[in-house]
Amino acid sequence: MRLIVEIRDNNFFIRVQDNGRGIDASALPCLFDLFYQVDSAIDRAESGLGIGLALVKSLVTMHGGEVWAQSEGRGKGSEFVIRLPCLLQLSSAHAACRIDPKLSENSLSILVVDDNRDAAQSLSLLLSSEGHTVWLAYDGYQALQVALNKLPEVVLLDIGLPGMDGYAVAQSLRQHSEMKMTSSDRPEWLWPSGRS
Repeated sequence: MRLIVEIRDNNFFIRVQDNGRGIDASALPCLFDLFYQVDSAIDRAESGLGIGLALVKSLVTMHGGEVWAQSEGRGKGSEFVIRLPCLLQLSSAHAACRIDPKLSENSLSILVVDDNRDAAQSLSLLLSSEGHTVWLAYDGYQALQVALNKLPEVVLLDIGLPGMDGYAVAQSLRQHSEMKMTSSDRPEWLWPSGRS
């Protein structure tokens, strides 16, 4: 694997090159889509959830850059490129921060429940970068406690939780009066939406 950093035309280019399994040309346009997986048939222990590259794209875009991937095909390795603009020197020590009003207008409170901490934290970071308020829980009992305390508008709930699975958590939450809200009160809840 090679990491190359260069400055060209007032931009930073960060290139990560490998000689791994490579990527088919047909998969390249979808590679940075949320939950997209090139090899969905691969055992989950080897594959991710399809959020990592979407998160990278979101963060890079927020910084005024872009990211793309190149590959000559299967067995020929891949190259991922991030382009970020160089910062211009500011004349004042204070810079105004422009906030997109759409982020606050459409923001939701979301509870992410997954025993895979890396997956939960990655999804939390992605949702937070879109302006949402996110709470995390790593098992069913903790999910109940956080949900009843915070009353989130959306719950993203993994099915395969240790001790108390996602179905049991969803059933338990539905029995609490605080959670019995109509679609006119809150956005529709997602029960359960995680993958085991």
